[in-house]
Amino acid sequence: MSIQLENERNLQDPSFYAQVTLPNAANTNVTTTAFNLGSPTFSGSEHYGVQVDIDPLANFGTAGALNVIIQDSADNVTFANIQGLGPITVSANTAATTTYQYRLPSIARQYIRSFAAVTGINGNIAANNLTFSVRF
Repeated sequence: MSIQLENERNLQDPSFYAQVTLPNAANTNVTTTAFNLGSPTFSGSEHYGVQVDIDPLANFGTAGALNVIIQDSADNVTFANIQGLGPITVSANTAATTTYQYRLPSIARQYIRSFAAVTGINGNIAANNLTFSVRF
């Protein structure tokens, strides 16, 4: 499944690409590396896009959820959820990679990352990854 924004850019810089293994225990979380966008604020009509890819979750089980949130920070220390960008919630087995694309709002701060939390899982997703990338 893919959610594609109209007129979204698809150029990817390898330095703005991070992949993490999803946690395999209930009530645990993982974050990707934070990306420094190089500017504390955005201006004009040019915005970055972000993409989240979640591997197929064939063994997710019947209980629990995977919640992915895109976060920002002014100092690369204290992160907060970016309003309007998620959460992405997966609560059942999926057969294919799921892709979500968003345009960063002009209020986004200099550093961005994705945060994934697992609740109540009764399956096994230890071999699955979450990929977070910035699109230009």
